[in-house]
Amino acid sequence: MKVKLLDKNVRNKFWFYFSVISGILSFVLLFNIVPDEYKDCLRYFGYITFGVLIVIYLVIWYRANNLASINIDI
Repeated sequence: MKVKLLDKNVRNKFWFYFSVISGILSFVLLFNIVPDEYKDCLRYFGYITFGVLIVIYLVIWYRANNLASINIDI
């Protein structure tokens, strides 16, 4: 394992994806775009979103561990 699980660069890349997803969710939930018949599903939607964010973080970390080459600017 070359890259630690809580590496700074992995976290910074994850925060970009997190901000995009949370911005979209905030827009949808703030302006109440969800129809009334789907209000009961919001809890499950939250669980799914949390799971997706965990998967995104693990994919970023996996890709960082499997880099074949890297460019370093000095």
